[in-house]
Amino acid sequence: MSVATPQAPVAAKRILFVDDEPNVLHGLQRMLRPMRAQWQMEFVTGGLAALALIERQPVDVVVTDMRMPGMDGVALLERLVEQHPRIVRIVLSGHAERESLMRGAAVAHQYVSKPCEPDILRTKLTQAFGLSALLADERLNEVASRLKRLPALSQAYDQALIELDSASASTAAVASVIASDLGMTANVLQLANATCADESGRIATCREAVERLGLETIRGLILSMDVFGRFERDGQRGYDAAALARHSRLVAHCAQVVAKDQGAPPRAVAEAATAGLLHDVGKLVLANALGTEYTDVLRNGFGDGRAVWQIEADAFGASHAEVGAYLLGLWGFPEQIIAATAWHHRPAEIGTRELPAVTAVHAGDAIAHRLEQRDDPNRPAADPDRAYLEELGLADAMPRWLASCAKRDDDDA
Repeated sequence: MSVATPQAPVAAKRILFVDDEPNVLHGLQRMLRPMRAQWQMEFVTGGLAALALIERQPVDVVVTDMRMPGMDGVALLERLVEQHPRIVRIVLSGHAERESLMRGAAVAHQYVSKPCEPDILRTKLTQAFGLSALLADERLNEVASRLKRLPALSQAYDQALIELDSASASTAAVASVIASDLGMTANVLQLANATCADESGRIATCREAVERLGLETIRGLILSMDVFGRFERDGQRGYDAAALARHSRLVAHCAQVVAKDQGAPPRAVAEAATAGLLHDVGKLVLANALGTEYTDVLRNGFGDGRAVWQIEADAFGASHAEVGAYLLGLWGFPEQIIAATAWHHRPAEIGTRELPAVTAVHAGDAIAHRLEQRDDPNRPAADPDRAYLEELGLADAMPRWLASCAKRDDDDA
């Protein structure tokens, strides 16, 4: 008779709360008492005390106030980025003015406003812990966690500044320019979602983000992206960023067509389009962080029958899909967009059929590749998962979607 090997208990996640007000820490302790069985929580006053504790015992998440004497929250998080990049960084602060928000957004993954309902904070922390299963590879986890901004890939950076400086600058016009670039879209949505009070307020479109933040804050954010103004540097030459930008815009359009055809409500259609634009954001993370190592892996693996995501997974332990979803999850993006990014190659494995953006982006990506093959026959195919579409009763929809997307693509040519 065989005896099952006992499983080692899963270590409780460790959370460190940092504030200069003891009363605030006591309040958090009372509020989160029901979670003591799942989480190990520490409460310290000040950034220096936090760093000292982390040196003694590693933590998974740091939740810190912004304004503190001595070492403030931004200085603490800057130290974490450099010394402990895998720690999830959350700001919990009552100071949401523009300057404070901009400083915090540069180093924090998420920003929670005080006072905060217990369920909101618990939800954010639970989401942060859930991401660890999505990207277990330590190297890629660190790459994504350390990232502060994504580079702009196109002329949208200059166009956005021109639009913002014009006498007739409008929310709609600025949002339209930002939405044409996946790096700018990700950065703007990250900052906008930092101000969300609850999950139902998650922002999924550039128009919503610009309306929430205001044109001056958007201008400051775009100017702060200047450090990434030239993508081809530091060993990143050889990666076709322009092709990635074109493909992402095409997938956004195709995903929107698919979502509309399925009768999705306007917000779901908008989420599908945003997810389509961001579905390959993990490629941008890998190219930006790994440089020629990434491009060499793709070049050496091309032509052996494997898809790009399979080449990445074999070389790095995870593909651009998991890397991108991990980053968007850290940044507090809506569930639909995170899921569509993570599973756009393998939608059947997600375990639910209740996320329309996943289907829209999966089909939209396959359609976009088909359309791109008209101009470049050597481009690898990306066939949809037909069994998955059949399960949803959509097996016969691909020709209709392809025709609709091809017509729009021809009109834009």
